[in-house]
Amino acid sequence: MLIVDKNLAAYKTTLDQSLRNAVERMNEVNERIQMIVDTDSKLVGVLTDGDIRRSLLRGVTMDSPVRDAACLDPTVGSYTDIDAANALWRQAKGKLRFLPLVDNAQVLCGLMVPATETTIIRQAAIMAGGYGSRLGSFTKDKPKPLVEVGGRPILDHILTRLESGGISKVFVCVHHLAESISDFVGSRSNSADVRTFLENTKLGTAGPLAKLAGSVDYASGPLLVLNGDVITNVDIRQIGHFHVEHGYDVTIGAAVHRFRIPYGVIHHDEDGRFVEVEEKPLVENFISAGVYVFNRQVLDLIEEDQQMDMPHLLNLTQKAGFRIGLFPIHEFWADIGQPQDIETTNQHQHLWDA
Repeated sequence: MLIVDKNLAAYKTTLDQSLRNAVERMNEVNERIQMIVDTDSKLVGVLTDGDIRRSLLRGVTMDSPVRDAACLDPTVGSYTDIDAANALWRQAKGKLRFLPLVDNAQVLCGLMVPATETTIIRQAAIMAGGYGSRLGSFTKDKPKPLVEVGGRPILDHILTRLESGGISKVFVCVHHLAESISDFVGSRSNSADVRTFLENTKLGTAGPLAKLAGSVDYASGPLLVLNGDVITNVDIRQIGHFHVEHGYDVTIGAAVHRFRIPYGVIHHDEDGRFVEVEEKPLVENFISAGVYVFNRQVLDLIEEDQQMDMPHLLNLTQKAGFRIGLFPIHEFWADIGQPQDIETTNQHQHLWDA
């Protein structure tokens, strides 16, 4: 492990800072954590990426204060007795991803972190077999994953994000204009092992996963699955940690979709009596973001060459009693389904192409 005791300022925040500000500070450090201190630099809590995402599921927003998501009773080690801190770290047997080090007055003096960052997910599959008919002329002569956004094919953005997130093996499931995608993968300078798998018949958004059963090394961890039309800068390593820490069999990346009802909405009681009119309310819902993490036993529910879409698989998984959880995505996310999505995503390139 490493002990950080020099540049601690980058790891510090306060209870009254916004979660949005805390995330910006998290992005400055490898561990994506913040130590919460008071005006005397005494440790009062910690904040992790997982803490933030769990709070979003409770209805907390990114503009809420850190105190609404923080852990205010963290495990700490003694900065004045490093041997005892080391013993505490070893006893945790990998359950601690970091350990704040404080002095006798509870002042934050250091931070114990792993020497190397743990990568939970090492393999990914990209569903790239769709026709992309809603994109009209953009997909007349090319498959949707090769449509350019920000001057590069969507597939190139996805592969770059996976490679930077520690993914070493990628399976690209292809069908429509499969040769074009295979040629692109073959000509790209891949740092991961990228292979294409052909669907002879269209198998849907989940069916192709059965074909990968003999190629995925599940002993090295779960499988990340992404739609081939999604642009996002979500942290791949964090979704892996979230999946394992919660003991999920399936983790669903969930983005927030907002829309404003263009009418006055009438609220009433159970007897039909009027309560109030809410003028043009803004409605928010979590939607499936086309990002999933699966354990092996879940994918065994799919028979080879069986046509199956992802909603069907998720419903089967729920009925079978597997643990399924949501991973709220607060980072940039866009589904490239309509021509206007290309223009909108290009306009926000500064938010995701970093």
